[in-house]
Amino acid sequence: MIEPDTYKIYLDEEEIAPQWQQDAYPNRWISTIELPSRGPHVLRLESGLENPETIKTVSFRNDLAGSIEAVDLNLSHVLSLKEPEDLAWNWTSAIFLYPLVRIAEHSEHGEQYLDYVRRFHEHYMDVGTPPIDLADACPSALSAYYLAREYDEDFAMPNVEKVIDYIKTVELNAAGSIDHLGDSLESIFYPSSIWVDSLMMWVLIAVQVGMETGDQELLDRALAQPTIFAEKLHDPASGLFFHAWNVEEDQRLTLNNTPWLRGNGWALVAILEVMSAVGPGHSKYFEYASIFVGLAQSILPHRQPSGYWDTVILQPGYAYEESSGSALVSYAFAKGARLGLLPAEYRQYAKETFAGIVARMKKHGDGYSMEEISTATNPFNALVYKLVPKAPDRLYGNGALLLLAEELSGESF
Repeated sequence: MIEPDTYKIYLDEEEIAPQWQQDAYPNRWISTIELPSRGPHVLRLESGLENPETIKTVSFRNDLAGSIEAVDLNLSHVLSLKEPEDLAWNWTSAIFLYPLVRIAEHSEHGEQYLDYVRRFHEHYMDVGTPPIDLADACPSALSAYYLAREYDEDFAMPNVEKVIDYIKTVELNAAGSIDHLGDSLESIFYPSSIWVDSLMMWVLIAVQVGMETGDQELLDRALAQPTIFAEKLHDPASGLFFHAWNVEEDQRLTLNNTPWLRGNGWALVAILEVMSAVGPGHSKYFEYASIFVGLAQSILPHRQPSGYWDTVILQPGYAYEESSGSALVSYAFAKGARLGLLPAEYRQYAKETFAGIVARMKKHGDGYSMEEISTATNPFNALVYKLVPKAPDRLYGNGALLLLAEELSGESF
């Protein structure tokens, strides 16, 4: 095993003595150091205490003062990759567009971001949406509804109404929820089931619209879901949520399905956003708060010194660190702490994770890419989660980072 004390480390030619922590990944040690000033720095690593030899030199800058500056650099690259008219009407785009329209008011590039979202919805008003027949077809309504509610731009409300009509009229399964895969071809392989993703995909928009319009039928259907999901997906041994539940057989969808990071992140975020929508005066607020706090407390112990979690939460070091789930959990930690639901140190954890994700971004000519995002993931065992590849700039991952950046926009780094 490599011992970090056999190395000398210099920051701007001054020797420093970091306090090392070993994490779950082989031969890796982590330390946090304070930088003396903003601007350029050089970190140099020497091996051998008697005959030192420089083995690594890293030059870097720490010019960014806040979270919005950092994600602006990422968005400069991401928005150049695809025109909004080329994005699909599904969850992969939707979970990016919703945070993008939310963050617009915080950024000097906000009008560009709003225009990108507008163009997406103008396109689907022109060509029509694909069939709204499963949970993953619903979340694009979130950004359209935000445009209408916050900017009085209601041109895309007909598509929001299509989504709401589906949510209100589709037949519920035996668990009292909507089958995640609806009538899609994939449902042949995954029968009547609820997936942890659905809390974000259809429940959140239903609660937002229901609270705004006073539609009690819609609210009754949507507000039952956090409790249903907690009853079915909660693992009493770990306190975490499984990925999916087979409703017909009343058991985990694949019996060896293990808690998955991004899914637990979506559950945390969705429950917290539902709480924000209904407010603390609502009769279900504290029931949701109990679910949220229990889940947050169960996730925290598996956090690594890097600020990341493993995509297989319960086995740190088994698979790989995953940025989208780490960002989702950290957003929930930061907002939960601000609302007094979680201890104040949870917000500091979120800041550290955000800084870690930004530090790993890679430079491109037109900006920076967000790295280490796991691609689309179905419920299965730990080995399959480990084999799911990572890729940069999967939009749902960028969206997770935007949520976190918005919540930390008043912080300095």
